[in-house]
Amino acid sequence: MTMIAKKYWSDKELLAFPKDGYEREIVNGELIVSPASFDHGLIISCISSHLGAYLFKHKIGKIFDGQTGCRMKNGDLYSPDISFVTSARSETQKKKKQSFFQGAPDLAIEVLSPGETIGVTEQKIE
Repeated sequence: MTMIAKKYWSDKELLAFPKDGYEREIVNGELIVSPASFDHGLIISCISSHLGAYLFKHKIGKIFDGQTGCRMKNGDLYSPDISFVTSARSETQKKKKQSFFQGAPDLAIEVLSPGETIGVTEQKIE
């Protein structure tokens, strides 16, 4: 039996991709690329603007868009549609000077697409 090693994508490789509107995540060593639909983007914008206004007023943390990667302990890299990180964790991250947020955000918001399977959604939650 031949085992094929999964590729470990470096931060440098991931950041070298063009800013072309595609969300890129690393799941179990595989690069997952997907575009957002018009409706998907509209829903994200509405949620972001309301949440952002609240956070601006109360200054309890930072909001990030779907281009922001969160590196999990197992090496997977997820980009939730919207992420919230407390001010304290945000400052700690800045001091680390790493390309991607280390760990899960305090709040992750995923807007589900009509064709998205329950399995994919459950894997992201896990």
